[in-house]
Amino acid sequence: MNPIFIHDGVRSATLSASSGSLTGYPLTNLQTDIYSSLWQSANNSNNQTLQAYFGSTAKAVSSVFIAHHNLNNLGLTALNIELSNDGSTWGSTYSVNLNNTVGDPLYIIITPAYANYIRLRFTGSSPLSSFPFIGMLYFGVQSNMPLYSNNPERGLQSVATVATALSGQRYGSSVYADRESWKIDFGGCHAADNDSFMRLIRNANGMQYPFWFCDMDGNWHFCRFKKNYMPYLGKGNIVFPLNGIEFDEERVGLPMLLPGGYTVPAPY
Repeated sequence: MNPIFIHDGVRSATLSASSGSLTGYPLTNLQTDIYSSLWQSANNSNNQTLQAYFGSTAKAVSSVFIAHHNLNNLGLTALNIELSNDGSTWGSTYSVNLNNTVGDPLYIIITPAYANYIRLRFTGSSPLSSFPFIGMLYFGVQSNMPLYSNNPERGLQSVATVATALSGQRYGSSVYADRESWKIDFGGCHAADNDSFMRLIRNANGMQYPFWFCDMDGNWHFCRFKKNYMPYLGKGNIVFPLNGIEFDEERVGLPMLLPGGYTVPAPY
């Protein structure tokens, strides 16, 4: 399958929750790009909402992505995605039937639209079975890249150091532990594909921000670029040629899914 990159989050949005936030789990945790940080609702009331306001300029949105969550343990009958331009009149509504079998992460494609306000409504038993929590939330436009021009390279990378003490005792450390890495080359990008690619690089801001990547087997990985591709964006109408990218999986709290159904447990 074609690679998919999710990078368009709520970092710049004004967030609010109708049921508030549990002490120690504020809404700002959704803006940190840290997998282990969580927002958690202050109660388990039914039909509560989690809202993002993107300012006076309407935001393009075609997908919703949620990771590190407990949506499959709330007794939800539906997760409603609601869009509005003024925060009071809610037009487009998308209902996702969860049936308590939703995966983590959860990737939802909706009809492309523009909205100033986007919110989730948690609908289920009254009250819900638990207090909802979400670690990472992305409202926006995904990057769907073109077909691979060749087979992508993927492998394991381990950065280790070994030293010898004065006593002769050898010791070492693996700074990053084992991580899966990818090298993907593209060829003959259409204009839309090129725009998608450049949007990914801008949003990742070189190597500063991580992103989500759906591999050729349909597995999701939390990743970061190996090097800074920002200089290739150029200035004005000049864009320097770039035919490939390299990135590594972030080994934080996630199992690593390898080809053939093999799994490497999460580091912690």
